[in-house]
Amino acid sequence: MKHPKETQHGLLAGADLAILANVTEALAEIQHGSITLVVQDARVIQMEVLKKIRFNEATHINTTSSGSIDYNALKDGVNKQIACALAGMKFGQITFQIKQARIAQVERLEKQRFPDLEGIHGDGI
Repeated sequence: MKHPKETQHGLLAGADLAILANVTEALAEIQHGSITLVVQDARVIQMEVLKKIRFNEATHINTTSSGSIDYNALKDGVNKQIACALAGMKFGQITFQIKQARIAQVERLEKQRFPDLEGIHGDGI
């Protein structure tokens, strides 16, 4: 069941627009690293950013020079990837692995909660 404010893409309207803006901004600044979104109760509650600096010849390439990154295309692509990764998730994490200023991999770790289950001795799992 969708959350009352959930859009067709699985994102919450309003607050998630700010989240998408933060993720897109972080992606524009990272050459190598990762961005992890933490989900609790079907809402993104935290963003972790890991920026790696690689010391090689490619380090000297400026990706913000004209024509190398289309910011609008990046934003549209990221919004779709986040929406797909968050679809139906109640608890878990989504990690975007970034290589050469592009999303190379999306990892989705979904947690399931079973509050009604008890162990042999009456304790929880």
